[in-house]
Amino acid sequence: MDITNIFKNKKYNKTKLINYGFSAEADNYVLRTYINNKDFLLEIIINKDGAVTSKVTDIDVQEEYTLHLAEIANGNFINKIKQEYNNVIHDILINCFDRDECVFTESISKKIIKYVKDKYGDDLEFLWKKYDKNAVLRRKDTYKWYAVIMTIDKNKLGFASDKKVEIIDLRTNYNDVEKLIMKKGFFPAYHMNKKHWITIILDGTVEFSEISKAIDISYKLAVK
Repeated sequence: MDITNIFKNKKYNKTKLINYGFSAEADNYVLRTYINNKDFLLEIIINKDGAVTSKVTDIDVQEEYTLHLAEIANGNFINKIKQEYNNVIHDILINCFDRDECVFTESISKKIIKYVKDKYGDDLEFLWKKYDKNAVLRRKDTYKWYAVIMTIDKNKLGFASDKKVEIIDLRTNYNDVEKLIMKKGFFPAYHMNKKHWITIILDGTVEFSEISKAIDISYKLAVK
């Protein structure tokens, strides 16, 4: 997990930080908490510019632990540390940061952001520095993505136009893909597995009620 990008396009709320348990230290807000039955100390530091950093220390040897940040590192013990670390990070994201919805300007996009927040408690995660107008939504229990919202050139969907459009990629049942992409406003998945994902353009072509149902299906499919 790239913690820098997780908090991208988010603005910390000072009152929420203090209420959550952060302390003001010099120009930073700092939270210290324990994970894995108090075997590891997790420190979260937020500077005045909103940059977030973290450090995990193995208390027994008093050395920094970093395997939880390595995607290729696996095993029951490491995965347990990863999950507890991710739980803390996402809880802070939800409870201490305000959403920046101006990244996506379409009314449908804003409805989606509100819908997943109200129903699932999820916020957008901006994972890529280079593509700062692309964000994902993921389940808290499995950490699997169930939606990707992006701003792309319209010609990427086969239109004769390079106008920017907002889209959402969603998981769907394999047997439904061909049927769905025949509908107006639905397309083969952009930058995702076309056997298991679809793309919906967010320009009003597809009613929000239909999009919300597709989101719910995708959420249910994002399991281990």
